[in-house]
Amino acid sequence: MRTRPLHTIVLAGLFLSGVTAVSAASFDEQRAAISAQVESQSEDAITNLLIAGIAENKPAPAVALASEWLRRNLPKNPALLFQAGRAAALSGEHKDAVAFYQQALKLADPKSDEAGEAITAVYALLINQLDNAAGAYAFGLNEAETLAVNPRFRQYDRWFLDVAIASKDGEAVAIRLLATMKAGVAEDQLVALYAKDFRWLLNAVDGYVEQPQAVPVTQELYDAVKELSEAIRFDDELKLQLDWAVSVKAYNLAQIGGSAAPKPGRRKGAGKNKGLKVEVDPGSAVEKLAPPIAEATALLAKYPQYAKWVQDGWAGGGVGQHYRNDQKKYWPQEVDAKMAPIIAALPKLTPLQRDELLQSWRKGFYSTGPEVIDSKAARDYMLAHPELMNSRTGPLAIDKAWSQLTVEEVVKLAPLLANNSDPQSSLVRSIAAAGGKDLDKAMAALFGPEAWRLGALELGGAYADQLWHYCGRPGNVEKRDAEIAKSKALAATVPANELDAKAPAAERTALFKQLWDDYNSATPKIPSVRARLVKVLRVTPEVIPQLLADPRVEAQLLAREVLPTDMLGPDGPLSADANTVGLGTDRYDPLILRKTARHGADLKIRLPKAYVPHPLEPALRKAVADLLKQNKAENWLTLAWLNAQFPENNAESVKLMEELFRSPAFATLSSEARFGARSWFREKAMTPAQFAQLQSVNPLVVCKDLLALPKDADAATTVAALGKAIDGIRKSPVRFEIAGMDNLAAVSDEVFADAKVQSLCIEIA
Repeated sequence: MRTRPLHTIVLAGLFLSGVTAVSAASFDEQRAAISAQVESQSEDAITNLLIAGIAENKPAPAVALASEWLRRNLPKNPALLFQAGRAAALSGEHKDAVAFYQQALKLADPKSDEAGEAITAVYALLINQLDNAAGAYAFGLNEAETLAVNPRFRQYDRWFLDVAIASKDGEAVAIRLLATMKAGVAEDQLVALYAKDFRWLLNAVDGYVEQPQAVPVTQELYDAVKELSEAIRFDDELKLQLDWAVSVKAYNLAQIGGSAAPKPGRRKGAGKNKGLKVEVDPGSAVEKLAPPIAEATALLAKYPQYAKWVQDGWAGGGVGQHYRNDQKKYWPQEVDAKMAPIIAALPKLTPLQRDELLQSWRKGFYSTGPEVIDSKAARDYMLAHPELMNSRTGPLAIDKAWSQLTVEEVVKLAPLLANNSDPQSSLVRSIAAAGGKDLDKAMAALFGPEAWRLGALELGGAYADQLWHYCGRPGNVEKRDAEIAKSKALAATVPANELDAKAPAAERTALFKQLWDDYNSATPKIPSVRARLVKVLRVTPEVIPQLLADPRVEAQLLAREVLPTDMLGPDGPLSADANTVGLGTDRYDPLILRKTARHGADLKIRLPKAYVPHPLEPALRKAVADLLKQNKAENWLTLAWLNAQFPENNAESVKLMEELFRSPAFATLSSEARFGARSWFREKAMTPAQFAQLQSVNPLVVCKDLLALPKDADAATTVAALGKAIDGIRKSPVRFEIAGMDNLAAVSDEVFADAKVQSLCIEIA
């Protein structure tokens, strides 16, 4: 008994725990009476026969007779099928046992204990005995709508969802989560145990319209996620995010064409494997699909900080230069209506959120399109708020191409662009400085006081050529080539590499200060100063604490830009591993976990140089703490700090998280930041009820007494430890194997033979 595999003990417990003698006659007596005319026997008679056969260790002949009866009769009570399943399993007929249990579940009260035992047996037989994980997965998918009300079915949610996620079966994840919520699972359990599944699903329907290796957004997935979002009650932010993400993905897919694109409509009801069906008006054209503006409006009305995310959705899901679809097929359609909820959210944003959004309105931000500022809604907003255009982050808002502006229009516009860092502002201001189309004066301005905005592309000759054309192409091609040569000569003064990461810290910080002071001055003078700042900062991590302490938006944007990159210190990458670099600022993704995933769980032994705390964690921690003193919290900063965490010696971080969680500022963080906090700090970022849920699925906690059971334990101590473990496993929201069985096997033969100990061993399930 002590050396048998655990799943064998589990099955024995399941099969034997339900045996109840209801007839005084022995099995052989009952078999003799029944064999003469099996098909005419009552259902109760066959049930009693099975019970007797199991009790007397004669399950095979019992199930053989029962099977003969079942070929001619349809049982009305699930009890017969439950007992047939037990007898078949004990006879080694595992496929038959699964079939009997599944038939029983069609008749049984899905909430009953008997149904719970059958559910556990089906999973255990398919996974452990038949090595048929696919069959177990199909059972979990097909029966979720009916059986999720039974806690024993939900104990396999974790197994099912892990398999579905590994298979990128988004529809199955959505259907299972919906069934679990409909079963009335407590909110604390959803937060503590299912948050990562909701997060995975959100990421699955978010992003580029079409992306290799991504979860395919089918009609079934669309319908399942829409119904799931409608049902969410525990997290309004997640609810609105899911609804928006799947809606805009379906809309954009439909606009680029393809019969497989999901279509919004009236859902007619849930299916087992196919999600929900959609009714579409006959003859409706894909091109006439209405954009999901209502979903965008609902999200931004409550959570305006997602304005940039909504805009990315309208633009196809991202800014990548390799995006392969044509945004013209969906972006221009009702673009001003699409932008309306984004613009309505603008006044509600923090300065950092606002400026990040405004930067995305600049020409060329989306590598393959669209140009947001070309929309009338965005342009009108900027013209109504000239102070935003006259800032380091504002877009250039004009109702025509700059080259089509008259000199009078240029002169009027130029003062509004003094602080604007968009490179095209330099063209406008250079013409204004020339007072007209005087090429020499315009070039002098471009290569002088306006050069601070220009990068390698502009200084490579493109802007000199454009000015020459605007000024009427004086001097023919020779003049143009001469001006281009001047531009390239200026470009040559901008070092490709400002300085080496191994340069003395004083030298690196001094150069950063020079560039930083110039960039923040009223009239910057250093050509390409912003791009040079970024290059220097990437090899000068010593100034990150200074930037984090600087309340100016530009300082925060600069720090946010470089933290996810491969910043270098004198000894190499700050991560101490060139293969895993950067601290994410928009997603929970701890650096140490990425290192472990790449190099293995024994990272500390295999690559000790990489198993080190991130050097910027203290600075990030201080920045989070300083904000908290003002009862504030920033999503990007909190995520960067979480991603810099190290498993050891983090007492100060734990203390800070305790303070953050107690603060009202914690509730203002995004769902992603709160998820990260719970994932890393666990009980320090959870309510007691949420942490209790987490503890209830931890074998080391549930089986604590059994794991600590000494070899010389007496029967009473053994019974108490084993009983507590069994009770905890039965009540746990997640199915797991009992821990500490080796300790149980090590007790004395006398203790192991104790009737109560043996009884508990049988009950293990």
